[in-house]
Amino acid sequence: MQWKKRCAALLCAALTALGLAACGKQTGAGASSAPADGASAGAAMGRWVERTALEFPAGEVPRSVARLDDGALVCWAVREQDYAPVRYVSADGGVTWQAQALPWMENVQGAISNIAQLPSGAAVLETYAPETGEVAYQLAQPDDAAPAPLAVPGLAQDERIVQLEPFSASQLFVAVGKMTDEGYAAAQRALLMDTDTGEKTADCDVSDFAISSASQPFTACAPIPGGQGAWLLGTGGDYMPLLARMDAAGEVQETVSPDVQSYISAAAADEDGGCWWLSTDGLSRRSASGTVTERVCEGLGYSFSEPSNTAISMAAAPDGSVLCVNVTMAGESMTGELTRYAYDETAPSAAQDTLRIWTLRSSNLVDAASAAYLQKHPESSVQVTAALEDGGFASAQDALRALNTELLAGQGPDVLILDGVDYASYIAQGLLEDLSGKVDADALQKQIRADFASEAMYVVPGGWTMPIVYGDTQDTEALTSLDAVCSAMQASPARPAMDMDSDEFYAQRTEAQRHAMPFATAQDVLDFAYDSSAPALLSGGAVDGQALRALCAFLEQAAACNDVKGRAYSEDYGAASQGDRAVMVTYLQPAYEYSFVHASRYGYADLAGVGYFTDMLLPQDAAGGELYLVPRPGLVQGAYEPNTLAGVSAASGNKDAAAEWVSLLLSDEVQTQPQNGCLPVTNAALDAQLALLEDGDYTVAYAGDVRAFLERAQTPVTRDEAVYEKLLAHAARICDGGETADEAAAALQQELALYLAERQ
Repeated sequence: MQWKKRCAALLCAALTALGLAACGKQTGAGASSAPADGASAGAAMGRWVERTALEFPAGEVPRSVARLDDGALVCWAVREQDYAPVRYVSADGGVTWQAQALPWMENVQGAISNIAQLPSGAAVLETYAPETGEVAYQLAQPDDAAPAPLAVPGLAQDERIVQLEPFSASQLFVAVGKMTDEGYAAAQRALLMDTDTGEKTADCDVSDFAISSASQPFTACAPIPGGQGAWLLGTGGDYMPLLARMDAAGEVQETVSPDVQSYISAAAADEDGGCWWLSTDGLSRRSASGTVTERVCEGLGYSFSEPSNTAISMAAAPDGSVLCVNVTMAGESMTGELTRYAYDETAPSAAQDTLRIWTLRSSNLVDAASAAYLQKHPESSVQVTAALEDGGFASAQDALRALNTELLAGQGPDVLILDGVDYASYIAQGLLEDLSGKVDADALQKQIRADFASEAMYVVPGGWTMPIVYGDTQDTEALTSLDAVCSAMQASPARPAMDMDSDEFYAQRTEAQRHAMPFATAQDVLDFAYDSSAPALLSGGAVDGQALRALCAFLEQAAACNDVKGRAYSEDYGAASQGDRAVMVTYLQPAYEYSFVHASRYGYADLAGVGYFTDMLLPQDAAGGELYLVPRPGLVQGAYEPNTLAGVSAASGNKDAAAEWVSLLLSDEVQTQPQNGCLPVTNAALDAQLALLEDGDYTVAYAGDVRAFLERAQTPVTRDEAVYEKLLAHAARICDGGETADEAAAALQQELALYLAERQ
């Protein structure tokens, strides 16, 4: 198998060939003068490293970092207590910093929400009145006693300032727009203004950017030192990141579509006219005249790769280093740090050892655990191969054949993430290491411990979800079987074929006009039933024909009540949060159709956090009512879905490191991250989530006992991707009318029997 470095912590030859080496995280201010500990005398040396440049006191939140015309660096923070500004300066490329007050800082009117530092030394303040929320802009020169109001020239009466960004020494890039029905100002045009004269200097052509679809249309405007123009970062018409290099007159000279897999959150320009940007993929640079993007730092273990961090501002220092402001939500507060990336010729260019992780699909939990591992072992690297995304396999079955060939030959990865895999067969064949005594089983919740650590511990989940059905009427509680769901669908109007962007989808409906279930495609129907039925289909190493027939019969009856024929599955989704980011709900199409449109009587989802017990699931016309939840009905009772199922390969030559990685998967640092998209598996992390519902900041709509509901999770259900692929093919034929339920069940019984025989 070819191991693609999806999230490699340390790169060497490939980036060195581009003139830039890999990045690793270190602490401390300056570069050491001797090789790092553990580096052999003949080892290749030199790579980019990340160091913490400035840690902010409690109550201070960093807002921006910028380079001045004289080469000095300025970092602004705001005190949470009184929203007053705090200024830090560095004259040595960001190695050391000193607090420095300016006369105007004691005389700001209003609370500061943001500070834009101009290269000339002037600063533009975005402020608001706490009593009214009214936003204002003020200009402060270094020697001013107080900031002065800033007026943008040429604004029509109904126009608003949408965004202000530094463009050059004394020029601002200004996005201007009008208020929308949704309550934010949508940008419609952009201009440059001179802060010294107050005059407009140019209109800017930003037609390549999707500027009207967001309250902040541009991520950054990065001035090129020496008045050479700026790099503008935003979103293109295809909703992918877009960079535009503008000359000193504001004319776009070129546009660049960065090759990234994630959102670009900050950008900076250096004196050569190159553009730096940062995303969770890594720190990258593109020269002003080049066509190749150089990935300076790539991988896990660094601030930019941690899901809880967001880079909000960058600056390129005169010595070639790069500074970045990272912020993190912590409850209702925000914390942050300033990090510095610089080339260290004394650091080894390659990792001393590599931990290899295999999974079918990428996962936030895998990334978080890998980042935690590399924080402890910066001398190491982690390679994560997501076989269905990186390996070029056409199906899960092909990917598993390749993996099994390696494992049976005593080769392959160190850690296996067995989501979508029949892990019991790996245990039976002796391919997994027993982790008893190496992982703290006592930290696990009771049901997780009983299912995965009662005797030996070969597989440990990092999270879990619970398939549920919900509604705002008490008859929701009667949906306790697939037959009951069929009865509800038959007693309601049929769901028509309609897309999420159609007028029919959003039409107002009375209760009598609503269809029962939001099944739009054959895959929706299969997902609904399979996720609470999978263990019944293959029981004791054999195919259960009766269970197969029951599942196929449900698919057939659901297709008769929902126009799903020929419909393509959509992964459109949204998310909402309430208060803390940990209280979040993700809305796939079935949840959206109920919770936002209320076209259906019931919704369904995978309960992935305590937010699913709040009023975020209720449609607007049921606001203030009660939320009813039931475990998803199926062929097993109390289904729950463990995920990020981690095991250590018995063939690994790095078993201790692999076991440590699994332990870190269960650490508080990983389990409490709000971006995991699942419930935690440890008692401490679950207690912390449940406590959020008890502090009064959230509207809990579920009237029952939340902990008692979660304890109804009794049967672990893991999706075997190879089995699922076969089921999905027949589900489509059933729903399209090309196959009866009996015909599908008979064909599936033969296909699955052959699959089981091959797996032996």
